[in-house]
Amino acid sequence: MGAFATRRVPALAGGNGVGQWPDVSGMWLQALDRTGRARPGLYQCSNGACGFQFSATTRTPLHATKLPLSTWLKALWLTLQSDKGLSSIRLAEALGVSQPTTWRVGHALRLMLAR
Repeated sequence: MGAFATRRVPALAGGNGVGQWPDVSGMWLQALDRTGRARPGLYQCSNGACGFQFSATTRTPLHATKLPLSTWLKALWLTLQSDKGLSSIRLAEALGVSQPTTWRVGHALRLMLAR
């Protein structure tokens, strides 16, 4: 598993009832790369047998996205603030990304909000 960083983050023991987080008690440690440097935004279970690595978006619809989380949050805020909805063209202008990207973002946000 390699060495662990010394910075500890409290564990999310017990999960949220939906099964998104493993039921592991203990602490989460910041994951290290092969050279021993901390990988920003990546954490690892301190249990040597588990070694589960995760980030803030693991097991969410935002997991495999290349857009920064701040762009998703801006898109969510703009979508929720509009009374009559927001076109992908206007959203693209506001976020500074392409229209096909904002169409996919808007579609994903609407699916998440419908749950």
